[in-house]
Amino acid sequence: TKTTTAATTTPSSTAPPTFRSKIADARHTLLEFSQYRHFEFDTLRHAKYSTKMLVYYLQNDDAPGIVPHCTSCKKTIQKVRWHRTKKHAERQRQRSSSVGSKKAAQTPVTTVPWTPEELCGSCHEIRNDNDDFIPVPVSIKP
Repeated sequence: TKTTTAATTTPSSTAPPTFRSKIADARHTLLEFSQYRHFEFDTLRHAKYSTKMLVYYLQNDDAPGIVPHCTSCKKTIQKVRWHRTKKHAERQRQRSSSVGSKKAAQTPVTTVPWTPEELCGSCHEIRNDNDDFIPVPVSIKP
């Protein structure tokens, strides 16, 4: 008869340390966080920056900017964040550069910078321009 013995393994001192992170618990959480922080990988420069920031947030679970905050009331957004789309800024640019007027041809066209805006549910209900926002579920918990 053969007897088999289970080999006991001891943890190696050269093994990399394991850690848990709020943004790496699930695939959709990592994708949601990357979209919220506007991480892009389309060019080498963007990919280097986005990778560096992802590593930073993975290692620093309590760093500011992981959990979304309302830009109006500054409270933490819990369930659904209302994200302003870029079409609002495009409409403002079109209004500021009315091509048909003589005055617009004399003055230089100024572009309106697009600033990301995230609202909580209560601030979204108060706003009048609700068609400029889309709902995005929040899975990152504080």
